[in-house]
Amino acid sequence: MTDETKLTMLKTMLFPDGIAEDEQESVEAQLGVYLDLARQEILNYKYEYSANGIPEELPSEYDVTQVMAVMQGFAQMGAEGQVTSIENGVHRHWKYADMCLYIHANVIPIAKVSV
Repeated sequence: MTDETKLTMLKTMLFPDGIAEDEQESVEAQLGVYLDLARQEILNYKYEYSANGIPEELPSEYDVTQVMAVMQGFAQMGAEGQVTSIENGVHRHWKYADMCLYIHANVIPIAKVSV
């Protein structure tokens, strides 16, 4: 899946009513940064102990994980570090505290074997 496809998926899910013309570039840049951070976190977490080092490209099996991790991070933007929120009787809790915890829960790292 290309980055452009991922960006289109994210814009469709996060902004179902569309994005204002004057905000399009800013939103795409922001989502692009999130996609890059998620890609880096997935690769670093998965291949931390790999004898072959960390690859440049994300394996296609993690494309959806990357998109969903961005959804987690973007949805919580502005509430970084917040664990619980109670406002006017409305209680908010997140399953994953941030994008990285989502990735760590959904990516299986390569194990290092010591002999």
